[in-house]
Amino acid sequence: MNRLKMLTGRHAMVLLAACALVFAAGAGQGAWGAADISVRALVERVTVTLGEPFLLQIQVEGQDVSPATQPPDMSALHDFSVESLGSRSNSSSSITIVNGRMSKVETHGYVLSFQLTPKKTGRITIPSLSVPVDGKTYPTQPILLQVEPPETTEDFHLKVSFSKTRFYVGEPVRMTVTWYLARDVKDFAFHLPILEVPGLVFSDPQVDQGNGKQYYQVPLGQGTAIGEKGRESTNGREYMTLSFTKVVSASQPGTLEVPPSSVSCKALTGIARDPRRRSGNPMDDFMNDDFFRPGRREIFKTFVARSEPLSLTVLPLPAEGRPKDFSGAVGRFHMEVAAHPTQVNVGDPITLTVSIKGSGNLESIQPASLFHNDTLEKEFKVPEEMAAGVVKDGVKTFTQTLRAKSDSVTAIPPLRFATFDPEQGKYQVAQSPPIPLQVKPTRVVTASDAEGRMPAPAARNELEAWSQGIAHNYEGPDLLVNQKFGVSTVLRSPLWLAALTLPFSLYVVLFLAMRRHRERVADPDRFRARRALQAFKRNMKGVQDDTSSAGGEAYARILQAVRQYLGDKLKKEGAALTFQDVRGLLAARGVDEAVLHRLEQLFARCEQGRYGGGASGPSSASGESLEDLEREAMQIIEALERKISI
Repeated sequence: MNRLKMLTGRHAMVLLAACALVFAAGAGQGAWGAADISVRALVERVTVTLGEPFLLQIQVEGQDVSPATQPPDMSALHDFSVESLGSRSNSSSSITIVNGRMSKVETHGYVLSFQLTPKKTGRITIPSLSVPVDGKTYPTQPILLQVEPPETTEDFHLKVSFSKTRFYVGEPVRMTVTWYLARDVKDFAFHLPILEVPGLVFSDPQVDQGNGKQYYQVPLGQGTAIGEKGRESTNGREYMTLSFTKVVSASQPGTLEVPPSSVSCKALTGIARDPRRRSGNPMDDFMNDDFFRPGRREIFKTFVARSEPLSLTVLPLPAEGRPKDFSGAVGRFHMEVAAHPTQVNVGDPITLTVSIKGSGNLESIQPASLFHNDTLEKEFKVPEEMAAGVVKDGVKTFTQTLRAKSDSVTAIPPLRFATFDPEQGKYQVAQSPPIPLQVKPTRVVTASDAEGRMPAPAARNELEAWSQGIAHNYEGPDLLVNQKFGVSTVLRSPLWLAALTLPFSLYVVLFLAMRRHRERVADPDRFRARRALQAFKRNMKGVQDDTSSAGGEAYARILQAVRQYLGDKLKKEGAALTFQDVRGLLAARGVDEAVLHRLEQLFARCEQGRYGGGASGPSSASGESLEDLEREAMQIIEALERKISI
């Protein structure tokens, strides 16, 4: 009896140990969910340095898992800065053979990638995250991290400075980030928390890359910046520098506390020799180690450089002296107005061109503030839809078509442009001089002007029948028959049909060509928006036909085609558009959140492929082929085309 109890106790201990091992295995893998859905969170390492970004992946797998449509809730990560890196497909299939029976199992899924940057040192836990999958929510397991303080060194410094720390709402100021380096580095990553501060709008300044200096594309989360390489001496030591600039403007007043920025890198700290490679011959050691270097191993160590925190003061625009037509333009501007032609008939199109340049934010200038003029609308027909304007080489240009309503119009009235000058702290109003016009009356052609007189038909002499042999010939003008010309005559004669329809056909062709030309000249942005989808398909066809476009170049060309479509459709300069630039505009035009999320993922995948070098073959390392990415891009653009109206 005691032996039986002992065996029973041993079996119980074995059973409990087995259960504990199963639970530990499940917790180690981080998989939670239903029997056919697995959701787990993984990190690339569990020991990181303060300010050093690392990768967090959420893997979702299952037999009937749909593609990701909604991101997980990341609000619980208070101790980390979070940047989304998009998602990718992670489907697979396997074949098993049991007792001669073959079965195939297909597993669908996706991987969500995030870049986390710890804000404090010590033991920090990534809490359980709620991941929505097909209408249900699945939690991930908590992950414990050890965050070490960064090692201090004088070899690296990071400086973030502003052209002004006290500025007005809407006033553009320059933020310059400078990284000082005294060692060779690799695998660096910037983390700028200020980019995530609500109420701040960032844009890239124009950079003249033809001045002989060296420039690099610096990745910043899902965006980029143009970095300039240089040299600078500070604290009695010479450093190599990598600096880039962002233009910042605030949308609301207040005091902003800017947290420290950081940059992490792997720096060369030494070279280790492999003792197994030493032959004892000094000449062999010299040749091996110093020339061919088969016995040398470079040692890299992670360093983090952090900037000092800053405080910004954003002042509100004064209410005193604000013009009624002020639309929010802050800065110093110069306006030029031109019109062509100036000699027209009533109703003829007149192209009005307004060019604005200056030190302010040109993107914020709206056409309504220029063309909503009482005198202008009284004497001219002004289209309700106005072109958004194009910014190029530091000048924003608006083109608008006007039509004089009567021949009493003698000039285009002066246009007003109200701005706020932050240097003087007061409002300014620029006014263009009137443009003289010569408007001629237009005569209306009536139907009576086109009518002509038909000659009266002559009396027709009927020939009489003659039954007694052959009758003699009749002579004289009375025998002439009036040949009437009518519709029946034209219909019976192909030559008449061709002669009459050919001029009309030529007129229609010329009319349509002139109309298309006038539309393009009068409103080039609208013309460009109507043909945005055709241009996108041509660009994508070029990617498919060019078999030499491999790796990062193919991703870059797909991203450029998407940017050009969005720029054409939204009437903006598309070469440097980011997802954040177009998100609000697309949402305002009725694009649903699912399509916006797919577009954000497309931007992220193209950026990763572009700056990561793409793949050496037809598919990326993640298993996603370029054909799949092109197909996804085409589906997203077609969905946007159905939503966005011209």
